[in-house]
Amino acid sequence: MLKAMHIGLAVIVVFLSVYSILTSKSNALIYLQYLMGLMLIIMGFSEIKRERKPMAITLFGIALFVLFVAVYTSF
Repeated sequence: MLKAMHIGLAVIVVFLSVYSILTSKSNALIYLQYLMGLMLIIMGFSEIKRERKPMAITLFGIALFVLFVAVYTSF
């Protein structure tokens, strides 16, 4: 389940990135940041499931930073 969510979010992020690059519109960037944060959280949970706690903590920290930046820049 986590793997499918991770792959699905990755595909959405890639498509939004390509769309943003090809159209030169930066409207999708805030959505990309939110989706990247969610993807990093899902990756953190999968690392916890594999019992790799240091990597999970790192991923959660990066996800919190990305989500903080996304919220800060959206207001």
